[in-house]
Formats: sequence, structure tokens, C-alpha cells
Amino acid sequence: MQLKKKSTFIKDPIHGEINFSENDVWLWEILFTNEFQRLNRIRQLGLSYQLFPSATHTRFSHSIGVYETARRFIDNLKIKNLTPKKRKVILAAALLHDIGHGPNSHAFEKYTNISHETYTKMIISNKNGSIYKILTKNNVPVKDVLDILDKKSKNEWMNSLVSSQIDVDRIDYLQRDSHYTGATYGEIDSSMIARRAMFMNNQIVFSLKAISTIENFLIGRFHMYEQVYENVHTIANEWIIQQIMTRVKELYKSGYKFVDYNNLLELFSPWLNDKLFTVEEFIKLDDWNLSVLLDSLKHEKDPILKTLLEERDTKNKYVCIDYTKKDYQAAIAKAKKLKMPIKYNIDIIKHKAICLYDPNKQPIKIYNSLTKKIENFDTLSNIVSKNQFIKKERTLLIINSKLIKYKF
Repeated sequence: MQLKKKSTFIKDPIHGEINFSENDVWLWEILFTNEFQRLNRIRQLGLSYQLFPSATHTRFSHSIGVYETARRFIDNLKIKNLTPKKRKVILAAALLHDIGHGPNSHAFEKYTNISHETYTKMIISNKNGSIYKILTKNNVPVKDVLDILDKKSKNEWMNSLVSSQIDVDRIDYLQRDSHYTGATYGEIDSSMIARRAMFMNNQIVFSLKAISTIENFLIGRFHMYEQVYENVHTIANEWIIQQIMTRVKELYKSGYKFVDYNNLLELFSPWLNDKLFTVEEFIKLDDWNLSVLLDSLKHEKDPILKTLLEERDTKNKYVCIDYTKKDYQAAIAKAKKLKMPIKYNIDIIKHKAICLYDPNKQPIKIYNSLTKKIENFDTLSNIVSKNQFIKKERTLLIINSKLIKYKF
């Protein structure tokens, strides 16, 4: 494939076109590296496709969407002192921000206890890797890219563009996830947000006319978290995968001899031996080979593993509910009668709080043309000023489907 182009574009259902102009076409080469192509085999929403069948879009499409959103913001802001090098650094950070996601995305982080940010930094800074070589060849300081992803750049506005309460990452994933799940909460006017953005006092601010659009963005994100990202059924599906992998590791540590017809456990050998994956080992992991591994585990004779795999395939799966102390005690009593350790039948999960807007965390700035001052968003928004601390905290009880007969 010819990689050297003057300019090119990709058709996209969210942004229409994702453009690589003559100044930005160097990034095109990154798309065809092994590290980046792997993202085509990582679903953006992990196991959510089991609940939303069309949500099979990938980290690849999201990453190039974030790049495009960042490009449009930069071009709209028309920052006078934005050097070509700084432009390259920002766009590289936007494109590469999710490159460290593992199979099933966030579910992988839960059973390995290693964040995708860790692997993102490892992949980008790997001197033997393709991405590092492309960045250095195009005079893009790798450290500057990593500083933005770590929110440590001396240019605070660069940090906020890629990661804040209204950033290019959130703007893309809300629209993209809304489109592919069919949940309409994330349908936002991203073009309006970009048009109403301004660069003042070395920071990104928005005009008064953007307030209603930003309110819609925040409310849409709040509901997407409630209905899609933190959906209790998806949490249950992720939990059963964690339990399966936990059991696999227990068996491995005990010396159990796996059938492993496809020899796929070898891919997870570092994790099984409590080691960090090397970059070369990590980029071999994707949703496809994890899915094949889980299917191949059905040939194993361990009764606990068999039961867990059966639960993965049942329609009822595991159930998440808001619970009382009485519910928990009744579930425990019933679980004790099953031929499996209680930890594989019942678990309690602290549901992450969903916050509409936090005025103390990188507040959104508005230029008030009436007072000629830059003010905090919550002081001007009628919606957020009254509900700025709206959070939804829930503690979930997950139970084996064999316990569903208990009436909660």
C-alpha cells in the first residue's frame, strides 16, 4: 500500500470525513503499524455488544475520530503561536491515546490489575516499535506526547484538549457510541462546540452561546454512563469473564494440565506468571484470540470452570441488583448449598459514581462577552449551577443465575 501521500481522507459515519492534510498526512503511516492495526480487533465498548448488538465498533475507529476532532478544534482555534511541532504533538497524542487497551477493553484491566495507560506509554516509548520510529522520524518528541497523555504538559490547554470535562476523546466517543448502540443520549452538536471554542489567556474557553450545547453534552454523557457504559448487565457480563480468568489462573498456579488445543494460554503466560506483558507480547492480544481461548476452555474438566463457562453462555447470565442486607444474607445462605466456592456465586461491586459536572476538576471556562471576563461554566449555567454535584452511587450484588429463583 502506498503510504506517502500529499493528503488523504477516510469516510466516517460520525464525522463525514477524517482528513489528513498535507501537514498531517505523516500520521497516516501510523495507522498501518501492527500496534495501531491491533485496535481494529478491540471493540470500543468491550462486552456491551452482548446487550447492544450493533456496538461492535472498534478502538481503531474511535482513535481516528479523536484525531479528527482534535484537528478541527486546532484549526478552528487559530492559535497564533502554535508551531508545526506542537501541532504534531497534539494530534499524535489524540490519535494514540487509547493504543494500550487490551481485550474486552476495561474488563481486561480489572482481572490483570494493569491500566491501559500503562501499556499506552510502553507502546509509544518502545524504541524498537514502529510508532516510536515514525514519531522520531517526523521530529515529534515522544516525551511531549506522553506528557499530554499524563496531563503533565507545560501547555495546560493541550492537556485539557485531550483530557478534561469536555475533551476531544469524550466528544467522539459520545457520538460514536450513541450511533452504534442506538442510545440517542450522546447525540451532541460537536461542530457547534468546536465553533464556539476560543483561545484566550493560553487556555481554551467557550462563548456564551455554547452554554446550552455544553449542557446537552454533559447531560448526554451522564445518561450514556447510566444506560450504556455502567449498564448493570454489561457489568455482570464483565464480571463472569473476570471470574473465568481468575479460575484459569488458580488452576495454572496449582499445576493443573490444560487441554488448550489452540495453545492460546501461551499468549497470557506473563499474566499467569504475575509478570507485565512486554510490548511485543501485549500487541498479540485482542478480542478475537481471547474469545477463541474462552471457547476452547469448554474442553477443560474442572467443574468450577465448566460452570462459569456455562453461566457465560446462559441467557440469564449473572444478575446485578440494588440490594439490602436481607437480600445478601439470603443469597449467601442459598449459595452455600451450591458445589462451588461462594466467591464464584456472589460478589459485591461498588458502582462508580456518575457525576454530571465537577466544578473543582478542570472547570469548563466561558468567556462572558457582557462582563468581558472568563468565568466558570457552573456560575453561568442554569442547569449545572443547581445540580452540579449530581452523582449516582450504587452498590451492586452479583449472583449466580442458579440463585435467581430467590425473590429479591
